[in-house]
Amino acid sequence: MMQQWLLLLMCTFILVGGTVIELTDLNANMILNGEWFIKAYKPSCPASENIAASWTELGKWATGKHYNIAEIDITAGHALGFQLLVAKTPTLFHVKNGRFTQFQGIINSNQYRGKLETWKTFLLNRMSEQLIPLSWWKQPGSAPMVVYTYLSMNTKISPFTSCLMIISILFVLLVAAVHVLSRLVKARAAHRHVQKKCK
Repeated sequence: MMQQWLLLLMCTFILVGGTVIELTDLNANMILNGEWFIKAYKPSCPASENIAASWTELGKWATGKHYNIAEIDITAGHALGFQLLVAKTPTLFHVKNGRFTQFQGIINSNQYRGKLETWKTFLLNRMSEQLIPLSWWKQPGSAPMVVYTYLSMNTKISPFTSCLMIISILFVLLVAAVHVLSRLVKARAAHRHVQKKCK
């Protein structure tokens, strides 16, 4: 009986637009392999609702191709939602083999066909290669983003304060690295000076 219910659930998922993958903490690691086009959205956002149908159509179009169309609800408390640092919704990200870029084209146009065709062209012409990838420290999964996510999810610290803390930590690490490097340079110089005296 349980197997029949699972089979029915799987069939329903496939039939009812299972072509757009909903990202959660359980499956977010998938985006590090292959090519992904991700929509970060809020369910209560009118602009997000405005492109929902277009995004579903894009998912159907991508079926059988090497593109993975996905979305993540940034209000659901998932780690990836925090790490993407979304300032406004909807925001689109392209990920290819771990290289994150932010889509810069049409997102919320009143012309339904216009935005859908723009997204298809973006994928087919590999236009993400012309975009500058996110800085290393902004990449989901990087050490600063992991710390930021922990602070955001497990404390009452605001996201702004979390960002300031991360910048402070990075600054301290940078100062420490410069200090260690300068000591190594001085030690090497002293070592050469001693060698010259021995000769």
